[in-house]
Amino acid sequence: MKKIDQIEMHSSNYKSPQISSTGIYSLVAIIISFSFWSLFKVYYPFPNLTFDSYYYIEAAVSNSAVSTWPVGYSKFIRLIGIFTHSGNVLVTIQYIILQFSFLFLFLSIYRLIVLKKWIFNLIFIFLFINPLFLFGSNHIMSDTLFTALSVLWVTQLIWIAYRPKPYMVFTHAILLLIIFTIRYSALYYPVISISIFLLSPQSFKWKLLGIVVMILFLLGFVQYTSYKMEVVTGSRQFSYTGGWKQANNALYMYEHAFRQNKGTVPDKFKVIDSISQSYFSKPHALVDLLEHMDVTTGTWYTSFDPSPLRQYMKVSKGIDPATSDFKKLAYFGPFYNDYGNYLIKKYPLTFIKYVVTPNIITYWFPILEIYDRHLLAFSLMDTEFGKMARQWFGLRTIAVPENLINLRAEILAPYGMVFTVVHILFLFTFVAFLLVKGYKGISKIYVTTVFMLAAICIVNFFFIILVAPSVLRFQLIVYILEFINALLIINVITSQDNLKKGC
Repeated sequence: MKKIDQIEMHSSNYKSPQISSTGIYSLVAIIISFSFWSLFKVYYPFPNLTFDSYYYIEAAVSNSAVSTWPVGYSKFIRLIGIFTHSGNVLVTIQYIILQFSFLFLFLSIYRLIVLKKWIFNLIFIFLFINPLFLFGSNHIMSDTLFTALSVLWVTQLIWIAYRPKPYMVFTHAILLLIIFTIRYSALYYPVISISIFLLSPQSFKWKLLGIVVMILFLLGFVQYTSYKMEVVTGSRQFSYTGGWKQANNALYMYEHAFRQNKGTVPDKFKVIDSISQSYFSKPHALVDLLEHMDVTTGTWYTSFDPSPLRQYMKVSKGIDPATSDFKKLAYFGPFYNDYGNYLIKKYPLTFIKYVVTPNIITYWFPILEIYDRHLLAFSLMDTEFGKMARQWFGLRTIAVPENLINLRAEILAPYGMVFTVVHILFLFTFVAFLLVKGYKGISKIYVTTVFMLAAICIVNFFFIILVAPSVLRFQLIVYILEFINALLIINVITSQDNLKKGC
């Protein structure tokens, strides 16, 4: 049997795609995207808004340098607002950006990696004929823009790994900086980028420059944001929600551990700990990370007035527990981060049992959340937030007939199981790839792409399970990358099997 040097050279079941075919794929993708979106907007003529949408809009209206969520998406809203305040234009632009990122990824794979035609066609259908991306793009939320820019980031890394150009040092750093301003879950992205730069076929000085420029850009953003947070809230921190979330996660565990009474409580935590123990000792709302009845699942202790975190604000500073004032909430971020870390270190096994384990389950079976029959997405809030949205976008209503709300729910209902299937497919194909040593005898760019996509998905898994239950919209990027990676591996394994039969 001959050694398999490259799948591209030895597979006899298909021919290398012609470069001219890229034009056909591009034209079809553009026609499909335009047609689907035009038809979609006939039936769903208004953008969807959910609770987080109003925070983004509020930050856009006030042009805030810091806010409850990263301000990148709010700046995007404000940028579009220079030209128009139409909500439909906003969601259409983010849909176009998403489709462009898909086309760039698809054509890059098409140019750099030869696959069986049916594999290419599956990837094409998955990216361009997928109702999830239509409904997702219609939300005034950061999810679609973050996903699109993450796809562009992955695609540029593929080019850096295969055919790097000097300008990519700067375009990569700028792109990663923009992603960072949109969602802080991109915290692990630089680790992947550094690895790809080190593996890329370019001189050491360009590798070093690419890494240094990227780090300087990101550190500059972190320092600027921390400074602005200190100016606005009086507390130097990068993201106050991270501190609240850490304490929130710890309280999901602490309900089951507070009676163990291990040692003394540090002086600075005595008041908040006393409030927490008193709360759990009395009749209280029973919350479980595996119950998905409310969209606030996983953040109960950050959101509701009876929560010890909310009550501590009243006891320590006389702040109304129901407040949504960014400055007042942000002040407690560092303290709650320390308290959460204290509890987690004190009861690590209990934390694994009641937080990490449920998060693993919800990662494999993601919560539909706003993709469920979510009525808030079709109604404007009757609050100051709702007034801001009405004024900024000139909206009077975002309602659609109930049968269309139900149709949306029916179309999106299977996606929880679809994500589960994709996770399983990714896991089994990647393990098979390692067991059969599918990385041997194939091109370097192919191997690098497979391992890079797998690394992103694996690191994301560990990042998510330590932070929060995984709702479906937080998994859009791994959903895309896992599916494509699985098909790349299937292409390798089936090609090797065919070669063995021909020996």
